[in-house]
Amino acid sequence: MEEAVARVALSYEACQLAETAGAAVPAAAEELGAARAVLEAADRYVESVVALARLRGSSWQEIAAALGRSEQAVRAQHPPRAGRGAAVGGGSAAGGGSAGRGDAAGGGDAAGRGSAAGGGDAAGRGSAAGGGGDWWREHLLCDPAEAAFDLDDWVRRHLDGDPGPAPVSGVLRRQATV
Repeated sequence: MEEAVARVALSYEACQLAETAGAAVPAAAEELGAARAVLEAADRYVESVVALARLRGSSWQEIAAALGRSEQAVRAQHPPRAGRGAAVGGGSAAGGGSAGRGDAAGGGDAAGRGSAAGGGDAAGRGSAAGGGGDWWREHLLCDPAEAAFDLDDWVRRHLDGDPGPAPVSGVLRRQATV
């Protein structure tokens, strides 16, 4: 199950990267700030990829080769984490979140919570894309299925075509039957 939760965390970080990059598309006075946010989101995405690869048994040498970096650099940048939620990651992008908002395009659920891919939650905490992503990581650790369903909703809203009924949560179902 830890691998499935790590995969959902990876989906979340990919979602955050897409939202952060999308927010940088309109011309803005703060291009450098937007570039920083995109780099931080990309770093969190790579961190999640590395954590999942390690859970799946990839060696540091294989990971370094795939990333085009030295093994020493990869080990230094991605030290092993221990304890609850080690594969879920941490940190948050710079900037402030918007309380009770949905994703970058607005939204959220009927209870007024923001989507997993941005926005805020019912308690008014900001999005991970704007800072404060720790609430979502805690949500993932406490209720991975609900977090995955939130990401399913994000995928259905943002991708063209039919991604199927469970583009993210399906990984949890497959892991539960194995």
